[in-house]
Amino acid sequence: MLMDLTPLDAIAVATFIGLWILFSWYVDRPRETRLGVNQVMQEYRYQWMANLVRRELKVIDTTIQTSVLNGVAFFASTSILLVGGSLSVLGATDKALSIVQYLPFAQDISRT
Repeated sequence: MLMDLTPLDAIAVATFIGLWILFSWYVDRPRETRLGVNQVMQEYRYQWMANLVRRELKVIDTTIQTSVLNGVAFFASTSILLVGGSLSVLGATDKALSIVQYLPFAQDISRT
Protein backbone atom coordinates (compact mmCIF):
# COMPACT_ATOMS: atom_id res chain seq x y z
CA MET A 1 0.00 0.00 0.00
CA LEU A 2 2.78 2.45 0.87
CA MET A 3 4.66 1.47 -2.28
CA ASP A 4 2.05 3.27 -4.41
CA LEU A 5 2.91 6.64 -2.87
CA THR A 6 5.05 8.91 -4.99
CA PRO A 7 7.91 10.99 -3.56
CA LEU A 8 5.71 14.04 -4.03
CA ASP A 9 3.07 12.43 -1.77
CA ALA A 10 5.70 11.81 0.90
CA ILE A 11 6.90 15.42 0.64
CA ALA A 12 3.31 16.67 0.99
CA VAL A 13 2.67 14.55 4.09
CA ALA A 14 5.99 15.59 5.66
CA THR A 15 5.28 19.26 4.91
CA PHE A 16 1.79 19.01 6.43
CA ILE A 17 3.06 17.37 9.63
CA GLY A 18 5.98 19.79 9.88
CA LEU A 19 3.78 22.86 9.47
CA TRP A 20 1.27 21.48 11.97
CA ILE A 21 4.01 21.05 14.59
CA LEU A 22 5.49 24.47 13.80
CA PHE A 23 2.09 26.17 14.07
CA SER A 24 1.32 24.47 17.41
CA TRP A 25 4.69 25.48 18.78
CA TYR A 26 4.30 29.08 17.58
CA VAL A 27 0.79 29.55 18.94
CA ASP A 28 1.32 27.92 22.34
CA ARG A 29 4.67 29.40 23.30
CA PRO A 30 4.65 32.52 25.43
CA ARG A 31 6.93 35.36 24.38
CA GLU A 32 8.08 38.48 26.17
CA THR A 33 5.74 40.66 24.12
CA ARG A 34 2.68 38.41 24.26
CA LEU A 35 1.24 35.43 26.07
CA GLY A 36 0.37 32.11 24.48
CA VAL A 37 -3.20 31.30 23.46
CA ASN A 38 -3.84 29.16 26.55
CA GLN A 39 -2.64 31.89 28.90
CA VAL A 40 -4.79 34.53 27.19
CA MET A 41 -7.88 32.30 27.36
CA GLN A 42 -7.27 31.60 31.05
CA GLU A 43 -7.04 35.33 31.75
CA TYR A 44 -10.34 35.92 29.93
CA ARG A 45 -11.97 33.16 31.99
CA TYR A 46 -10.77 34.69 35.25
CA GLN A 47 -12.09 38.12 34.21
CA TRP A 48 -15.42 36.61 33.19
CA MET A 49 -15.77 34.76 36.52
CA ALA A 50 -14.90 37.93 38.47
CA ASN A 51 -17.57 39.85 36.56
CA LEU A 52 -20.05 37.00 37.03
CA VAL A 53 -19.85 37.32 40.81
CA ARG A 54 -20.56 41.06 40.68
CA ARG A 55 -23.45 40.90 38.20
CA GLU A 56 -26.99 40.68 39.45
CA LEU A 57 -28.56 39.16 36.34
CA LYS A 58 -27.01 35.77 35.71
CA VAL A 59 -29.37 34.62 32.95
CA ILE A 60 -27.00 35.87 30.24
CA ASP A 61 -24.11 33.86 31.70
CA THR A 62 -26.29 30.76 31.88
CA THR A 63 -27.27 31.24 28.23
CA ILE A 64 -23.63 31.61 27.21
CA GLN A 65 -22.63 28.46 29.09
CA THR A 66 -25.51 26.52 27.56
CA SER A 67 -24.60 27.60 24.03
CA VAL A 68 -20.94 26.70 24.60
CA LEU A 69 -21.88 23.25 25.91
CA ASN A 70 -24.25 22.70 22.99
CA GLY A 71 -21.52 23.71 20.55
CA VAL A 72 -19.06 21.30 22.13
CA ALA A 73 -21.62 18.48 22.12
CA PHE A 74 -22.40 19.15 18.44
CA PHE A 75 -18.70 19.14 17.57
CA ALA A 76 -18.14 15.88 19.47
CA SER A 77 -21.09 14.09 17.87
CA THR A 78 -20.11 15.32 14.41
CA SER A 79 -16.53 14.15 14.97
CA ILE A 80 -17.76 10.71 16.01
CA LEU A 81 -19.90 10.47 12.87
CA LEU A 82 -16.98 11.54 10.67
CA VAL A 83 -14.60 9.02 12.24
CA GLY A 84 -17.20 6.25 11.88
CA GLY A 85 -17.87 7.21 8.27
CA SER A 86 -14.16 7.28 7.48
CA LEU A 87 -13.63 3.84 8.99
CA SER A 88 -16.57 2.40 7.07
CA VAL A 89 -15.22 3.86 3.81
CA LEU A 90 -11.83 2.28 4.51
CA GLY A 91 -13.55 -1.07 5.00
CA ALA A 92 -15.45 -0.76 1.73
CA THR A 93 -12.58 0.34 -0.52
CA ASP A 94 -12.86 -2.62 -2.89
CA LYS A 95 -16.58 -2.11 -3.41
CA ALA A 96 -16.04 1.62 -4.03
CA LEU A 97 -13.33 0.85 -6.60
CA SER A 98 -15.59 -1.58 -8.42
CA ILE A 99 -18.33 1.07 -8.59
CA VAL A 100 -16.01 3.88 -9.68
CA GLN A 101 -14.40 1.89 -12.51
CA TYR A 102 -17.73 1.81 -14.38
CA LEU A 103 -18.03 5.59 -14.49
CA PRO A 104 -17.28 6.91 -17.98
CA PHE A 105 -14.98 9.72 -16.79
CA ALA A 106 -13.05 7.67 -14.20
CA GLN A 107 -9.35 7.05 -14.66
CA ASP A 108 -7.45 3.97 -13.61
CA ILE A 109 -7.00 4.26 -9.88
CA SER A 110 -5.18 2.19 -7.30
CA ARG A 111 -6.42 1.14 -3.90
CA THR A 112 -4.17 3.76 -2.30
